[in-house]
Amino acid sequence: MSSMYLFTSKSMGLPSAVFTSFDLASDWIKSNYLSGILMEYPVDQSCYDWAIESGYFKEKSVIDRSPTFIEKFVSAYQQNWHFEHGEELFHQNMQDKT
Repeated sequence: MSSMYLFTSKSMGLPSAVFTSFDLASDWIKSNYLSGILMEYPVDQSCYDWAIESGYFKEKSVIDRSPTFIEKFVSAYQQNWHFEHGEELFHQNMQDKT
C-alpha cells in the first residue's frame, strides 16, 4: 500500500476518517452526505519527503529544512477531492499538470 485517504470535515481541523482506497472513502462520504476534503497521503513517508522524492518540491533555503516548516508541510501535488453534502464538487490532481 503506497497511499491512504484521509477525510477532514470542512468544519474540523483534524481528519475524522482514514481509508485504504478512494472508493471506500467516497462511498462513506456519499452515504453520509458529508462535506469536507478527502486527501491522499503517502504511507510510511512524510508529505515533505514524498514531494522532494517525486520532484514536486526543492529546498531553496535553510528555512525549507527547518522543523517548523517540515512539520506543517503538505503539497498541492497531493490529490484531493472536495465534497459538499456527499456530492463531489471537484478533484484536484496537480500531478497531471507537470
